[in-house]
Amino acid sequence: MVQLYPYGRQGFADGSINWSTGNIKAILLKSGYTFSAAHEFVSDLTPASYDNGRSANLSSKTQALGLCTAANSSLVATAATACNAIAIFQDSGSDATSRLICYIDGIQALVIPVTYTSGQTSIACAGVNPNGDLTLGNMANGTVLNLISGVGPATITLSGAYTAGTFVLSVAATGSGITAGAIYGGAVTGSGLPFTPSAGQTVNLNWDPTNGIFTL
Repeated sequence: MVQLYPYGRQGFADGSINWSTGNIKAILLKSGYTFSAAHEFVSDLTPASYDNGRSANLSSKTQALGLCTAANSSLVATAATACNAIAIFQDSGSDATSRLICYIDGIQALVIPVTYTSGQTSIACAGVNPNGDLTLGNMANGTVLNLISGVGPATITLSGAYTAGTFVLSVAATGSGITAGAIYGGAVTGSGLPFTPSAGQTVNLNWDPTNGIFTL
């Protein structure tokens, strides 16, 4: 999922973040970090060992109709440890004032809009994350979707590949009912997250060519 930090949204609104001219960078986050809407600056990211490498300033940034993207980039992992996300931030030169913008973990959130009984093999869905931003990405056959919120089986397994934009899931027969509004999350094909880099490994940051990095 791509989740915008609320203080990042505020930064765009009050002008303290400038996507076009600001020093925008990416940071690789170790798996101990959990997204929090209360985090405002890079120094707020906890635990203290969250940082596993940072990119140079992103280049060729665009923001047409609120779709913010940039040229593909890279960073060098500093340690051989599990990593589960990337954060985008505007670098002020100090972590205490470097404003967080968004969090990307390679998981697609899908809301189930209607109620289903058990034994379903075809389920309607819509792509949406907790901020209300549409997220689209392909998912491979066999991908396990985990229940994020709502009522339903703890996991649902895809019985066929999911193609972004189709909004129908082919799944192994569900073991229990699903209540409308339940949200499931599954790994997007090719997101590369989570993973464990080698110390000193160059990690390529290839942004989604259609959906960019995030949408305001």
